[in-house]
Amino acid sequence: MKVLLIESIPRKTGYTAKMAGHFKDGLATSEADVRIIDLFNYDIKPCKGCYMCWSKTPGKCIIRDDMDELMEYFLESDIIFLVTPLYHYTMNCEMLKFFERTLPFTKYGFNNSPLDLMRNSVRYPEKWKGKKIGLLTCGAFKEYENFSAITRTFELIANCMSLEICGILIRPESYLLRFKLAKPKTITNIEKAFEHAGYELGRNGFIEKETVDKAKAPIVNTSEMYINYAKIYWEYVREAYDQGIYDENIIAERVTKDPFILMKELNSYIDPVATARIKAVLYFHFIDKDLKCTISINKGKSEIIMDQEPVRYDLKVETDSKTWGEVFLREIHPRIALTEGKIRLKGDKHLFVNIDKYFPPPSD
Repeated sequence: MKVLLIESIPRKTGYTAKMAGHFKDGLATSEADVRIIDLFNYDIKPCKGCYMCWSKTPGKCIIRDDMDELMEYFLESDIIFLVTPLYHYTMNCEMLKFFERTLPFTKYGFNNSPLDLMRNSVRYPEKWKGKKIGLLTCGAFKEYENFSAITRTFELIANCMSLEICGILIRPESYLLRFKLAKPKTITNIEKAFEHAGYELGRNGFIEKETVDKAKAPIVNTSEMYINYAKIYWEYVREAYDQGIYDENIIAERVTKDPFILMKELNSYIDPVATARIKAVLYFHFIDKDLKCTISINKGKSEIIMDQEPVRYDLKVETDSKTWGEVFLREIHPRIALTEGKIRLKGDKHLFVNIDKYFPPPSD
């Protein structure tokens, strides 16, 4: 099976590149014959709309550039798999330019597609038999509806070129992909899904629906939570630029250790069995940011309130955001932080001793 993987990724350390990397890892184990094309390494000029490929030189574009080579690869491949970030709700300009230049694959004369949509006639129909096409795209939005334009465009292209769709991988919430320390199990499962998708494509010629669903699984539960996380992320990006130390890994670490995010995550970890008989109010004060957080445990459930001091509490935890981040991520033992005076407790210390029991952290 010949697979042509066409990438249109301008930022080689970005989120689309990251997920494409996992996909290619799986594809490499499938024993498929894979050719990888990075469109940014090719000279592809825009279509002139002259229709010479329909009239003067049927099936051949008058523009001489690297598209000649790519069209040959396209024709000889069993599967064409596209990788593009979500740009303005659709594919980016390099990928769009590539498809505009495939006009020589069609010819004048309208007919109906397999799904009964009017289209231009397909040239070389014998070469399209059994040919498939797939898509991988990543974007910052949380809702799948934000990807509807790119998926619809892709479906129309596939339908009008008589190509069978072998899988569409969508990865929303791209900002959060770098914050694996905060969501290790969820993000690990997503990465594994992308890798398995590559394997399935190369091995079977299509991606199972179950794998597609795992690849687009939500990282955070609500849009409100995601909006807050994204806001914090961009605050750290701006701060990094202001300090002249922009580095995506440093930003990821700072966001991961942000107390707002940590407390929201902690609250989501509650164990309903371990806290079934617990009724307590935990008050956290991060003195360096003057951030207040209250988590109320009530018989297996918990509620979090930010920026508000409770009327009463059973335990008060006073610390700085850096220390709490190190404790949360297991970089320092809570007992050491207590001994060194980095964490100060007031009230029922037994609640703090059992915090890992009440809110067990996820793991890979």
